[in-house]
Amino acid sequence: MEIRKILAPTDFSACGDAALAYAAALAKRLGASLTILHAYELPILGMAEGALVATSEVTGRIVVSAEKALEERKKKMESEGLKVEGLLRQGIADVEIIEQASAVGADLIVMGTHGRRGFSHILLGSVAERVVRGSPIPVLTRRSAEGSD
Repeated sequence: MEIRKILAPTDFSACGDAALAYAAALAKRLGASLTILHAYELPILGMAEGALVATSEVTGRIVVSAEKALEERKKKMESEGLKVEGLLRQGIADVEIIEQASAVGADLIVMGTHGRRGFSHILLGSVAERVVRGSPIPVLTRRSAEGSD
């Protein structure tokens, strides 16, 4: 299997950045291009009467912050000689990761996993686990160091 395009989803955490650095090193070694993806969900506040979706002002701040973080990482990778594309998508993270992998023609997904166990895993689930289970292409996960997030 030849790897020409790597998709590296990130949540901009230390774990995500470590996985992104690994993806960049792998892309460089293989001569592959790298697509950095950040998928975000808009916050929804639960109330007794129903749900309240974030205002356009809050949404705007989320998008601007994510665009800045994505651009910083993209520029860093480009300065290392990599061909990099940055994508920002609104939606459920695992669904967006799998859809964008197909859309960009990725041969491999490289992503971090927080390594949650027990109750926090049950409560929060794992985006990485859902991607591994649902992706039609190989997924390489990198577990964060203990206590890094």
